[in-house]
Amino acid sequence: MRAVALGDHRSESARDAAVREAVRGTGMCTAGERLWLVGPPQVVEAGNEAFHRLRAIRDAYARAVAVGSADEAPLMERRRKAMAQTRRLVREDLGIGPLRVE
Repeated sequence: MRAVALGDHRSESARDAAVREAVRGTGMCTAGERLWLVGPPQVVEAGNEAFHRLRAIRDAYARAVAVGSADEAPLMERRRKAMAQTRRLVREDLGIGPLRVE
């Protein structure tokens, strides 16, 4: 997604389509649906939040927010925090200790 955002696009609609396709091709929607089927409520909630943070980044790139810009920074931070929370809850649910590397 970041690589697509860094690329040259002839139009706003071409950039939007390219960014959306980059996300669509990851299989994240399928993984999210699996999480909704088998995950405990707190993990599903955290995973859903992380997914929405990613979508916010996708939408920002589609609007031509620049990679590495001041506008991108808070979006990336929110995504990082949401992913850290998701990982923590998944590990807790699995009975695995914290990573202690974040």
